[in-house]
Amino acid sequence: MSAARRRAVRAACIPMLALLSACGEREAIPRARLHWELSTAVREVDFGSAFELRCVRRHARALEPEPFDARALAPLVVEERSRALREDDEMREETLILEARAFVLERVVLAPLLWRAIQREDGAEITARTERLELAVRSSLRPNDGAEPELPFAPRAPRATWPLWVAAGTLLLGVLAFAARRRRARAPVVAAPLELAPSEPAHARLSRELAALAAHGAAAEADRGEAARFATALARLAREALAARLALPAEVLTRAEIESRLARLAGASEAERRAIDALLRRCEWVQFARAGLRAGEAAALLEAAEPLVAALRPPAEVAP
Repeated sequence: MSAARRRAVRAACIPMLALLSACGEREAIPRARLHWELSTAVREVDFGSAFELRCVRRHARALEPEPFDARALAPLVVEERSRALREDDEMREETLILEARAFVLERVVLAPLLWRAIQREDGAEITARTERLELAVRSSLRPNDGAEPELPFAPRAPRATWPLWVAAGTLLLGVLAFAARRRRARAPVVAAPLELAPSEPAHARLSRELAALAAHGAAAEADRGEAARFATALARLAREALAARLALPAEVLTRAEIESRLARLAGASEAERRAIDALLRRCEWVQFARAGLRAGEAAALLEAAEPLVAALRPPAEVAP
């Protein structure tokens, strides 16, 4: 093997040997069923100043430990900065680097803290405790500061709030003025009362409509559509006449209701009741069945409706 080749082989082997050496020198996880240690490199800290706190927790993999809770370190205020985890076939180790601050004077004492774990095989509880930790806390006040409050931040002077109240009051007045204008704009305009013309008597109105309907009798007999419209208008007119006579609204009257009311009405003979029922029945048949009208039937239906309208004539208009 040439000298150059030997130098190349040695250059390639050196990094591999360094890596193997580093792996061999890696510290093994100490064996402990459940272990918790809390340590810091300082024994005296300033009020509110950050210092490093190291928390190491080890447990056997056969255990299920409770998670870390920073509230257990009160009265220290802590914040996690880094977390490292190592484990092998039997052990698991967790290292937390915490940034801690003390906000009490003279000293902080952490009594031994309890850590619990449950054994997966039988559910038995196992506990571990930390060592007692005591720190001296120096005041951050200088000799000439006087009796100022000991705070982790500089106190701020209270801000004047009267501009906010003035702005809120102005906004409220603007909203109320806008709402008042909208309300006035939406207020209904009350129109002057209309002078109502005296209503036409039912007898006069129905007589006039009956005469107008008679002019369409010939067209109704010639066309089924016209016949249906003729029968609808005549049935409405007859029902209105009966409703005025019986003091009931026309739209709620049916043939059965009319028959029942007429049967209880004094002065309504059986022949009159039969004529009214026949008139309404024939109108409904032409109206809904589109049966049409026979020759001369329109005049006969109008003649049957005349007594109903005539019954509404006021007594003063009845000829002697």
